[in-house]
Amino acid sequence: MLKELTSLKWQEKATKMALDDTAAKMDEKREIISKLEENLKAERDKIQESKQTLEEIEAKHSKHLKRQEELDSDMRKCKEEFKEFKRQDVKFQEDLKHVTQKIKKLADKVEKDSAKHDALVKEVETENFRSELAKIRAELEPWEKDLIEHKGKLDG
Repeated sequence: MLKELTSLKWQEKATKMALDDTAAKMDEKREIISKLEENLKAERDKIQESKQTLEEIEAKHSKHLKRQEELDSDMRKCKEEFKEFKRQDVKFQEDLKHVTQKIKKLADKVEKDSAKHDALVKEVETENFRSELAKIRAELEPWEKDLIEHKGKLDG
């Protein structure tokens, strides 16, 4: 029984040592858990801050994206207007070329018509002078006959 008693005492000591060892390990584990919980809390706080920052960034991004879409829309409109202006420019250039050619043709025609007009005016004036000359000769003819008669009388 003594052996049993000694054995039980040794078992008790071993159990007590194991208990102390286990208690020490438990305290260590509790400290580790406490540190891990603090780290977890700090990480959760960081995550929360990151979420807020992300939300702010997303709001800014959304605002900028909306502005970019507006600018893209304006750019498309400007490009369409530019194409239309380009088409109009080509049309106006063609119209200008056509009108310039027409003006040149009309100027040439005016020049030709002016030359014809001048020739006709000269012809009419010449015709008028000839008719006036014929009238004057007709009026002078009796006077010339009288002059010849009077000259003859004076000579003779």
